Amino acid sequence: MKELQEQRNKKLVQDFYQEVLVERNVDSAYKYLSADTYIQHNPNLPDGREAIIEVFRKVNLPIEIHHIGADGDIVYVHANVAGLPDGSNNTLVDMYKVNDK
Repeated sequence: MKELQEQRNKKLVQDFYQEVLVERNVDSAYKYLSADTYIQHNPNLPDGREAIIEVFRKVNLPIEIHHIGADGDIVYVHANVAGLPDGSNNTLVDMYKVNDK
């Protein structure tokens, strides 16, 4: 049962990345992010669903997913972001807590 839930959680996050960040269908973020309970742990980005969706609207950087893993309701994404303002690339690891709907 846990493995099946982890697979669903990974697919949910992968679909979010693909649809919202790669394909740039930013309005689709509403179906993935909890209403106003989105907590951003990066001190350079805002909390809240509306605030982070506005960031998605403003920032359009190519992102390539290298790995997605899960442990229970925690999903992590290892990815590369290309073309930062200084011309560099950045490797990142994002973590998400997936809540049941």
